[in-house]
Amino acid sequence: MKKILSTVIFSAFIAFTSFAQNQGQHQGHQHNGGGHEQKTPEERAEAHAQRLTKELSLTADQTGQVKTIILTQEQKAEEIRAKYKTATDKKAEHQEMEALKTSSEGEIEKILTADQLTKYKELKNKQHNHGSPNNGKGQKHNK
Repeated sequence: MKKILSTVIFSAFIAFTSFAQNQGQHQGHQHNGGGHEQKTPEERAEAHAQRLTKELSLTADQTGQVKTIILTQEQKAEEIRAKYKTATDKKAEHQEMEALKTSSEGEIEKILTADQLTKYKELKNKQHNHGSPNNGKGQKHNK
């Protein structure tokens, strides 16, 4: 009887542990639901271009140019991530990503009007100081 009871308890423990691990993995994916890893570079470029179109009132021509710039940036970012995937020191990756971001932002700034450029810089400042509105970073408020 003890053997049967021990086997049942052990089996229940294994089943529970397995279930808990699966739930943790699924929650991790849900938590990252809007994350960059689950979207293609094209999807990220489209979403970013649409957000900038809305925020800056871009023309159709500007939207197309911005989307092209962002798509190129996203594709290069994927290459950089792949290059450093197994690296333990991520400093070089971070530097390359920052250089890519700076370059892309400079290209975007060239196609904006003076008013749009002012708004764009304000958006970048806001995201830098408070985190991106899409990822929740820096959004903690004291109550």
